[in-house]
This record gives sequence, C-alpha cells and structure tokens, in this order.
Amino acid sequence: MTFEYHEVAEHELDKIRLERERFLHEADIEILKLEDAGLDTSAWRTYRQVLRDITKNSTFAHLVQWPAHPGM
Repeated sequence: MTFEYHEVAEHELDKIRLERERFLHEADIEILKLEDAGLDTSAWRTYRQVLRDITKNSTFAHLVQWPAHPGM
C-alpha cells in the first residue's frame, strides 16, 4: 500500500493536533487548579495561547516547536 504525499501530510498534522490537544487539556486543568487556589494563572494562560497559535504557522507541520511547559 502506498500513500500519497497529501495523505502522509494529513496523518502527520493529525498527530500534531492530537498532541496539542493533550497539552491544551493539561493547561486547562492546571489553570482551574490555580484559580481554585487563588493563584496566578498568567503563565499557563500564555502557554495555552501559544499552543493554540501553533497551527497558524504555515510550516507548523514541519517545524513544530512546542512552547516551554510552565511547570518546568
């Protein structure tokens, strides 16, 4: 079975989107925990926005650079 370039590219994009969704979910949970504790959420909110903006870059499928995790 052979894949056309388009099919391979779409498969790679799907993998990136799934990984991003996992990171976004984690960020949402951390933001909620911080809000519940009355703590600053700005680093996690910035991180979450950078994750959302990754797909706006036309070359994101080839050069994904995940943002630094706020907890690290």
